[in-house]
Amino acid sequence: MSFSSVVAIPSLQEPETQDRLKSEELKERLKAVALTPNDFDNKFPKPATDLKYVSRMISGSEQETDGARTTSPTADLVKNAVQLSIRLLVGNWSRTIDQLRSQWANLRDTFNADQSNLIDVATETFDLSNRGRKGVRETQQHFLAIELWYRRWWTQQATQLNQCREAVERYASEAGGLLESIGSFNTLPSHDSSIETAVITEALKRFSKFENDAKSTCAVTPEVYVIPAREDFGGYLGIFGTAARWLLKTESLSLVLITGLLGFGLVGAACSTFIRNVRTRGAGEPLVPNLASVVIRGGSAAVLIFLAVYGGLAVFAGANTNPNPYVVLFACLAAAVFSDDAWTWGAQQFRSRLSAGGGPDIPQEGPRHGGDTAAGRQDAGQ
Repeated sequence: MSFSSVVAIPSLQEPETQDRLKSEELKERLKAVALTPNDFDNKFPKPATDLKYVSRMISGSEQETDGARTTSPTADLVKNAVQLSIRLLVGNWSRTIDQLRSQWANLRDTFNADQSNLIDVATETFDLSNRGRKGVRETQQHFLAIELWYRRWWTQQATQLNQCREAVERYASEAGGLLESIGSFNTLPSHDSSIETAVITEALKRFSKFENDAKSTCAVTPEVYVIPAREDFGGYLGIFGTAARWLLKTESLSLVLITGLLGFGLVGAACSTFIRNVRTRGAGEPLVPNLASVVIRGGSAAVLIFLAVYGGLAVFAGANTNPNPYVVLFACLAAAVFSDDAWTWGAQQFRSRLSAGGGPDIPQEGPRHGGDTAAGRQDAGQ
């Protein structure tokens, strides 16, 4: 208790600075990262997916098919099957593009709304976590951690949105190229239907691959926004902070001082008892003959010094005066060490004043603290 209180006192005595970071300053820093609606539209444009060239390609393929129609029913059937495949692929391509563009729009709207909502949540968290708390260094670290976290989150969201747009445009480009390749079969004078089937099958595979990649990239995943928490007070003290953490968490100098007074009171009483009895202790006897006496004298010294110092300052110096904690701890240690002599002197003064005032004679007795002194043990033996 004594060691922990000595370690905790310097951290709790730090002065209040006027330049303490505020939540309003954090909000301004985060707003500088976010984009205004106009800047947001310019930075994240819609995917460029023009469908006009597809319709021109289809109409051109139909005209070429009609112009190159042969008298062979089998050839016409093949031409019609190819044309139907092209129409099906174009329809599938158009629906997929619309779906991907919708996913991109949802991702964009979510990002645009979250960048403002998270600023309010982050600043409120910072204010509630640091209001009335000790630790200027911890407040500064919390300020920096939230700012870096928001910048990192914003960059991740912007990267995903750009990747989604690139995936949509890549899918549109690849799909258009494959459809043009399939449509080019109609311009050939003769062709093998097995080759057309293989090309169409490969096109469908590539459709599926690019579609899955784009959808996974543009998916809006619900996120749990874990805003960085404030570090424990006194965490920078290292191994010393580990020993005093249970006191630093209270962030109360008065409670730390009370704990230190009790610890130094017990240390002083134990040292006094050990030194007084070390020369007269017999073989096999304990170092401290009466442990209860040590606890009582140490605790009474702590209570006496605490009440005397704070009570005296409240009476003579005003309630706003704070004593030096180290002086108070030293006074408690001295009071615990010399408690025997102090109580003996006080008893003698009390008896002498009563005798001088005509009171009843009170027999003089030595201090009795469970055999703590050699004189006490001799009296007890007699």
